[in-house]
Order: sequence, then C-alpha cells, then structure tokens
Amino acid sequence: MNTHPFRRQIIKALLRCLSLVAVLLTLAVFYLAVIIGQPADEQLSAVQTSPVPREPAAAKAPVTITAEHDIASLLDSFPAAFIRLAPGHDAVLLTGRTYDTAYGGGFARELELTYRLPDGMEVMLRSIYPSDAYALIPTQDYSLSAHSGYSMLHLPAARMDSDRDMRFHARGEGALYLFTLPADAEDAAALIKLAVLEIPLT
Repeated sequence: MNTHPFRRQIIKALLRCLSLVAVLLTLAVFYLAVIIGQPADEQLSAVQTSPVPREPAAAKAPVTITAEHDIASLLDSFPAAFIRLAPGHDAVLLTGRTYDTAYGGGFARELELTYRLPDGMEVMLRSIYPSDAYALIPTQDYSLSAHSGYSMLHLPAARMDSDRDMRFHARGEGALYLFTLPADAEDAAALIKLAVLEIPLT
C-alpha cells in the first residue's frame, strides 16, 4: 500500500496547525499591547510630578534591597514612577531590585519587588521602562484570560494566566506595570488594587 499521500496529508495538517498557533501568538501579543495601551480617565500622567523621557535608559549598576525602609534607594535607580504595595497592609518586602536589559539601542530599566502577604502568599510587582518595551514581557506558557474589566493603578489592566500564576498588565505614561499572583489566588481584582505608584525624586 502506498502511504506517501497519507503522510503528505499529515504533514500539511501539521503545518497548518503550526501556522495557526503562530498567528494566535501574534494576535495575543498585539491584543495585550492594545489593551494595556488604552487611555483611562485617570492616567498615570495625572499623578506624575514631571514628564518622563521615553528614550532607552543609560546603563546603571543594579541595586538590590531586602527591607522596606530601603525602598527609597530605588528611586534614583528608576526613571519613572514604579509600582509597589501600599503601606499599611502588613505585607513584608522580601526583596527588591533594579537591573538593565538591552533594548532599543540602549537599555531598558526593570524594577522588581517581591512581597509576602499576611496569609503567606507571595506576589511580585514589576515595572519596566520605557513604556513601549512590550518585548520584555514574557508570553511563553501564558494565555490571555477571558475575564476582563480589570483596573490597576487607575489604568485598564489585561490579565494573562499560566499554570503557575496570573499576571496583570497596565501601561502608564512612563512605564509598563506587572502584578503577578499565584494561579489559585482568590479575589485577584481586590489584591491588585493594593498597588500604588512610587513617584521618582525630582
């Protein structure tokens, strides 16, 4: 029996599937960029004290902290307002750091803060400068959530889910903001409202 035509059909079907997956991934990234780039009534610009440049940052040495009272040392390291948890919720800052990533002929600056909440849950808040550095948001193993209507920092937020966690994304005037929680976190919409902006020193 000649099985070559059958094999060709299987190969063609696999190629069509791979093409469809590639298209869906492209659409997911585009959708994420559009959603978190939408304007809101209360934009980040309303709370910033000075305009933030959009060009890639100049390289700086990384900074790491392990205590809440040291968070002010991150202000000089990040060129825009960054996301953090509002004080007064008994959350413990486990670690914070800023570091550079090659981007756009210069460097993007990233700032990560990891907290432990009173119930033991760990969450990570991440800021990325400049605000168009979508390529630095990892999408592998994530899918766009069917849930919508989220708000974070008074900005529209998109949600992506993986087997491990859920991640919310918002775009401000000066930076991208990400809030990552465990996949089984309850009342995520309320938790992301604990986030506030820390304004850079002027």
